[in-house]
Amino acid sequence: MLTFPADDDYNAPKINAMYEKAVAGFDIVCGSRFMRGGCMTGCPWLKAILVRTASFFMYYIARVPSHDSTNGLRLFSRRVIEQIPIESQVGFAYSIELLVKCQRLGWRIGEVPFSWHERKAGKSRFQTLRWVPAYLHWVKYAMETKWLGKGPAAAAAESESVRTTSLK
Repeated sequence: MLTFPADDDYNAPKINAMYEKAVAGFDIVCGSRFMRGGCMTGCPWLKAILVRTASFFMYYIARVPSHDSTNGLRLFSRRVIEQIPIESQVGFAYSIELLVKCQRLGWRIGEVPFSWHERKAGKSRFQTLRWVPAYLHWVKYAMETKWLGKGPAAAAAESESVRTTSLK
């Protein structure tokens, strides 16, 4: 499954590189603005600070293997879609959720450079303050994975708990 920003009219050529990584065995392939070859231009300063800070923290502190964990351009393997239950209910939190759950399971995460340019028309529906609590939940999850050693066994137990709760 590919998630691709509806207002992006310049990154379609990146889909082939994402597909190649998926074929090579990556379970999630992320588009990254913050790796060599990626860029973010025209971004409002507050959004730029928030996005860069979150991505820096997730990569260098929580050790999530993507330079741009906040980006919504993702390619998910069938295994991710079929085996990882989604708990998130607001915004794009599901994208970070799947990323950190995949990390906890020890599944492969790759990335390709991605360009981001401020939209030419219209207004973003991204609601930073409303969605922050949901995002912080998954930041905590990533920190527990890295620093408390929660690995695949914890992920499997959590997935079973979510499935059991959903069935009730």
